[in-house]
Amino acid sequence: MSALAAHFHQLLQIRVPQAMAWIDERAAAIISGEARAAATTIALMPRHTGKADLAPSAAECAAAQALVPGLDLRHWTLDQTARVYAVLQLPMATAAELVGALDALYRCADVAEAVALYQALPCLPHAAALIPRAREGLRSNQKPLVAAVAQRSPFPAAHLDEAAWNQMVLKCLFVGLSLDPIQGIDARCNAAQAAQLCDYARERRAARRPVPWELWRVAVPACGHEHLAEVERTLVGVAEDEAPAAPAAALGLAANPLPAAAELLARFPRFAAAIAAGSLNWSSIDTWKDGSP
Repeated sequence: MSALAAHFHQLLQIRVPQAMAWIDERAAAIISGEARAAATTIALMPRHTGKADLAPSAAECAAAQALVPGLDLRHWTLDQTARVYAVLQLPMATAAELVGALDALYRCADVAEAVALYQALPCLPHAAALIPRAREGLRSNQKPLVAAVAQRSPFPAAHLDEAAWNQMVLKCLFVGLSLDPIQGIDARCNAAQAAQLCDYARERRAARRPVPWELWRVAVPACGHEHLAEVERTLVGVAEDEAPAAPAAALGLAANPLPAAAELLARFPRFAAAIAAGSLNWSSIDTWKDGSP
């Protein structure tokens, strides 16, 4: 048993001791290669564990992150944890072996089961071979599947190339998923993304449709001179913009290295002063829903 599987086993032992005999029996069946053992186990898991929150302690979270940097269990449920534990019993000596086993599970999974399978991605070896599966999840029209790949997972930031990353962020904006839970959301801002998102904002404004305020968090830090006029419109205020678009754009300017960006921010001293004082940041942005704290 891997160290990560052992950690998950301990988490479950503490919370659902009554289910462990069945879970151990099913894990052994998966390891032995019993036909459809993994699919059956994953399908039946909630009957044995329930669907309550895992609610890990700080120490349990730290132990998980020591094994898989960035692994965030705080929003997992018991059945999801147990399903990922079952996935960790799959044959994975080679990439082809693992991908084949996962593909068989995805083909018969319902949405809740697929969510757990996507949550498992950062826990598995052969990450490069799993990228196509992650990208398929991001193309899904099922919002929970997109969230399972994109949010609170270290997999995208570690393994998606720039084009795939940019498409993921745009998809999250399009389906209404928050960008804040995406690990690496600020560190991976890039010029191509900025251009794409500024064009997207311009198109939505032309159609008099609201622009998601979080767009400016990722569009502004790497935008070039040619897009600063669109950012200025946001700072001044556009009727269709979602609040707090203006303070979000100001925070983006504070991270942009262009002198012109600093000059533009200086023209809005209320935002500039709040950023300098530390009262306007991504943690406090919700208090600026009407453009002011």
